[in-house]
Amino acid sequence: MQIRILSPTQSSEMTIQHLRLISLLRMLLKRMPCQTWYLLQTRFLCQVRFYQNPNNMAVDFEKLKVLREKSGVSFAMCKKALIESDNDIEKAKVLLIKWGAEKMTEKSGRTTSQGGIFSYVHHNKKIASFVEILCETDFVSGNPEFQKTGAEFAMQLASMPATTVDEFMNQEYVRDPKKKIGDLFKEMAIKFGENIKISRILRWSLGE
Repeated sequence: MQIRILSPTQSSEMTIQHLRLISLLRMLLKRMPCQTWYLLQTRFLCQVRFYQNPNNMAVDFEKLKVLREKSGVSFAMCKKALIESDNDIEKAKVLLIKWGAEKMTEKSGRTTSQGGIFSYVHHNKKIASFVEILCETDFVSGNPEFQKTGAEFAMQLASMPATTVDEFMNQEYVRDPKKKIGDLFKEMAIKFGENIKISRILRWSLGE
């Protein structure tokens, strides 16, 4: 796909047209899977190098796309984070984690009657781990991203022993030592918008 660099006036005019079209698509396609919707809006926004926000601050679309893909957080939240961080991806990630922590606090009193138990068995069959994650609805518990993250947590526990949930949350993520498990959990909170928590963990090692 060819990407054109437009003048500020052209960019603004095309952005307004795209926003109107996207608004219409949102109403028509709101029942489609999130990934389908993301691909559709990406197709229309790729014609401009910068995506304009209501305050006329230019948001770098390439960074917006990267942040969306890495965090899994909604397009709107990623855009907001980039606006407030002056298009700095690392600062935007910190903001998303901060907002995730705030969401966890806001929703901590909600009932969590759904969720799943995730397990991992090491290839040598000598280590096994279990992580129970609770959420509010079966819509979230059945989400592929929720399932994937749960499997990652179980693998993490098998790799790095922990006896309490707090200890587990403070571990460095084995796939990205710059992050802690607690950071991933905050990303889940902002991504799904529900009260999500790890209620129990268990790790078995042969002979122990």
